[in-house]
Amino acid sequence: MHPFDEKTELAFQRITAEIRHRLEEDAGQSVGKLGSLEALRAALGDSISQQGLGVDRTTDLLLGKVVPHCIDQGHPRSFAAIPSAATPAATLCDLVISATNMFAGTWASGSGAIFAENQVLRWLADLAGLPSTAGGTFVSGGTVGILAALIAARHRTRQDGRCLAGGGVVAASQEAHFAVDAAVAAMDGKMIRVPTDATYRMTGHTLQETLENDLPAETIAVVATAGTPNLGVVDDLESIARFCRKHNIWLHVDGTYGFPAILSAHHRSLFTGIEHADSISVDPHKWLFTPYDSCALLYRDADDATAAHAWSGAYLGDDTCGTPEASDPKDFALHLSRRPRGLPLWFSLASHGTDAYRRAVTASLDLTRRVAEEIDRREELELLLPPALSVILCRRRDWSMADYQNLSRSLRDSGKAWFLPTEFEEIAAARFALINPQTRFEDVSAVLDAMR
Repeated sequence: MHPFDEKTELAFQRITAEIRHRLEEDAGQSVGKLGSLEALRAALGDSISQQGLGVDRTTDLLLGKVVPHCIDQGHPRSFAAIPSAATPAATLCDLVISATNMFAGTWASGSGAIFAENQVLRWLADLAGLPSTAGGTFVSGGTVGILAALIAARHRTRQDGRCLAGGGVVAASQEAHFAVDAAVAAMDGKMIRVPTDATYRMTGHTLQETLENDLPAETIAVVATAGTPNLGVVDDLESIARFCRKHNIWLHVDGTYGFPAILSAHHRSLFTGIEHADSISVDPHKWLFTPYDSCALLYRDADDATAAHAWSGAYLGDDTCGTPEASDPKDFALHLSRRPRGLPLWFSLASHGTDAYRRAVTASLDLTRRVAEEIDRREELELLLPPALSVILCRRRDWSMADYQNLSRSLRDSGKAWFLPTEFEEIAAARFALINPQTRFEDVSAVLDAMR
C-alpha cells in the first residue's frame, strides 16, 4: 500500500489537476449538490472490499461521485450558515501538513509548526487587546473551543474556593450558538439563556436583570457572542465585561464568526470590552480564509488554561520552554492528537500580510451594506433588520417557509447557489452570510432576482 507506484502517480496527477481546478474557481462552476441516499448507495455502497478497487477506480469515485455531492463552501455563491473561503495559500499549506503527516500535540514533535501557530495566536491576541500573558491553541471548531474554555473557567472557580456540584452554571444570550448548550451539557452543567435588548444583543443590563437578584453560586462563566449565528449581532461586550468583573465571573467571547470584523475601522468599536475577556474563540475556517477545520482558542492568562488542561506522561517527554511561544498545545484544551490547524492561517498571513486580510474583511462588510440597500430598493422584498456585520435577513412579503425551501433546493440542485432559509421573530426569511471576498454584488442579486 505504501510505495508510490505508477498507479499512485496517475492518481496523484488527476487529484492535483482537480485541486488546481478548484483553486482557480470562479462563479461559473457548480456550487455542488446534495446526493440522494439511493444514488450514493449505488455508487459507493460496495466500495469497501477485501481485494480493493484499485487506486484508479477509487479516484474515479472520489472525483466523480464524492466531491460533486458535497457543497463547495468556498464558492462565491455559497451563502448558507457561515461559509468558508480558503485562500489558495492556506489550501496549499494544508496539503503540506497532510503530506508530511505533522503531529503538533507536543512541542517535542512539532516545534516548527507550533511556533508558527503561536505567532498567529499572538496576532489575534493583539487585535483583541489581550496582555502578554495570553496563550492558547487551535482546536477543531467552536464547540470544542467553548468546551475547553468552560473547563478552564470551572477549574478557576473551584480554585477560588467556590464548591461546585456538577458542571456549574453558564449564562449566554438567547441568540447564542447551540454550541454553548452542547458544551454545558457535556460538562453536566446548567444553561441560563439571557434575553436580549431591542437590537438583539445581550448586555450587562439584561444580564443583571436575569441574574443579579438570583445569581447562582455555581455560576462559572458568561458566554458573550461577537457575531450571533442567525443574525450576526455583536453583544454589548463592554457592559457584559463590567458585570463579569463585578461578580468575579469568567467571560468567554464566542467570536468564531464575527471576530475578524475587528479589522474594520468602521466596526472596531463594536468589540470594545473584548480586551477584558478571559477567553476568546475564533474560527479561521470562517472569516480568516483557511480550510476546515480550525478554531483559535485564546486565554487571557495561559496559566488558567494549563492549570485545567495540562496532563503528562513519561512517554511524551518534556522539551518545552514553558512560555507562550514554546508550549505544548495539549495543555490548552481537551486534546492530544492534533494536526497544526493554525499553520494554514500562518502561511496565508505571512504570504499576503495583515493589510490584505483587513481589505478582504472590509470588502465583505461593504458588499453587505450594498446588498442591504438593494433589498430596501426592491418593493417585493423587506430587510428584516440592518446588518451588524455580514449576515443579511430579508423576506419576500407574501412568501411562506415552503417557498424559501423550494427556492433553496432549486438553486442548490442546479448548482447555481446555496442559501438556507431561517426564522426571525416567527417570520420565515432568506438568510445570506457574505464572507467570501470573491463574491460579487451580481452573485447575490441573482438570488434576489429569483425571489421575484
